[in-house]
Amino acid sequence: MSDFSIRSRGGVSRRGFLKLFIALGGGAAAIAASGPETALAAEAPAYPDSLTFAVMSDVHLFAPELWSDCPDYTTAENSDRKMFRESDDIVDKALADIVAAKPDIVFVPGDLTKDGEYACHESLKEKFAAARQQLASAGVDTQFYVINGNHDLNNHHGKDFSSGAAADAERTDPLTYKSLWAECGYTDTVVYDA
Repeated sequence: MSDFSIRSRGGVSRRGFLKLFIALGGGAAAIAASGPETALAAEAPAYPDSLTFAVMSDVHLFAPELWSDCPDYTTAENSDRKMFRESDDIVDKALADIVAAKPDIVFVPGDLTKDGEYACHESLKEKFAAARQQLASAGVDTQFYVINGNHDLNNHHGKDFSSGAAADAERTDPLTYKSLWAECGYTDTVVYDA
């Protein structure tokens, strides 16, 4: 029994418990191993019985104020698989479903916007804030967590068609993104490459 080990927090390792169990017989080993751990368990915070979450991936929102019925827009819309015109309604429906489901967490793992247009990030941020407010009114403290995708930052494909022709849209750089999405866990990142 020379290699029997006690953990620094007062518990017995699994291997140590087995050796103690064999050496002392089942009952005595169980009592010896449970003493310190019982005190620690009483101090532990209570965890919820369940946790619900929703995932919204590849949203690719294209804010309606950036498009117009012009030849450049028609060409862009017909040469891309994203649903430019429908994206706003799709996001609204998805958020309505989320509000109805009342999850604890909403994960949004990248590609929030069509191509990183700042106006699209602003529009989506407002939609998330409205959904969180609706959830809060229903007594649910839902947290949204976002991360950027390859379409979200410094994307040269971001266009604004509102003038009747394609023009470069205001892009979103990493620091602006971090600031925009601070309330959605983005400032809690462990690793961040500016």
